Amino acid sequence: MCFYLWYSFYEGHGAPPGAEAAQLRHHRSCHRGCWHHPALTHLDLAGCFLVTSLNSLGSLKRLVWMNASWCGVRDGGMEGLSRCKNLEHLSLSHSWDICGANALGGLQMLQVLDLRGTNVDDEGIAGLARCVHR
Repeated sequence: MCFYLWYSFYEGHGAPPGAEAAQLRHHRSCHRGCWHHPALTHLDLAGCFLVTSLNSLGSLKRLVWMNASWCGVRDGGMEGLSRCKNLEHLSLSHSWDICGANALGGLQMLQVLDLRGTNVDDEGIAGLARCVHR
């Protein structure tokens, strides 16, 4: 069974298409420990402005879809995501403090990366060449 965690500021924003599994719904007052449920496959943090680091999410080995758009994520807060080896879809759009995405180079299954509205430049995406989808 898959688990979905909607912790979005915008209700229903960015939900994965065709979500067939049961939804585990929490609100902004949710206990932060539920982010680390080992069976979590989909995580929506859109609009959670106080989220500045995603490093602790590296333990989510089953995570395949994540929306962290409109969050306060910074460059140093993405290294842990490289341990999410099954991550296929990652949206960091409009997270203005992101200038480089080199830390995401270890995401070998990554198919969709949304960096719209960030400050990423040519030098900041050089490490993405290591994202090899097989």
